[in-house]
Amino acid sequence: MRLRARSGLIACMAAVMVMLAAAGAASAYDFTAISLGPLTISGGGLTISCPAALSGTIDDFVPLPITGNQIGEVDGATIGPCNNGFVTVTPLSLPSWPIDGNIVLGDLPAPTGILGDLEPVQIEVTVLNTTCLYIGDLPLLFPIVALPNGDFGWGLVRLLSNGLVLLIARGALCPQRIGVAGEFAMTPLTPITIT
Repeated sequence: MRLRARSGLIACMAAVMVMLAAAGAASAYDFTAISLGPLTISGGGLTISCPAALSGTIDDFVPLPITGNQIGEVDGATIGPCNNGFVTVTPLSLPSWPIDGNIVLGDLPAPTGILGDLEPVQIEVTVLNTTCLYIGDLPLLFPIVALPNGDFGWGLVRLLSNGLVLLIARGALCPQRIGVAGEFAMTPLTPITIT
């Protein structure tokens, strides 16, 4: 009887250790992403370019299938002085924007990138005393980069132009849709495991 109780206790402790190891397998890393060129907002003949920076967290472990899984979040966006107008970016009733994964590009064990969405984003554009408010999801591409130690990691983020829909127009100059595009360098370079 003692032997059975002891082996049951050992099995229980082993299970707890496996669960703790699995829970510790994924970590979220803080990142800052500075635009490598201007963030471009365009639509209806309007083009505004601005330097920009993002901050947030990104996971170092991405389980498959990735579709619909949150892989990080953006908790801050800074837009510098823009040409041709003013731009403000705010989360929509949330303290941050979730980054949801959609698909892993390339084959494992050497993927080439991850497509995802930053959702939902609210962008206010002001040009010539006309303010336009847009809402929608922004598609993202995270190219997977080779790290100096031979691992793969997060290093860049690309906002892929997509049609954000006009929510509120405070003037006749507001295009019905705008696209947002830009490329950002993430620091620090963070290793990633995709399984």
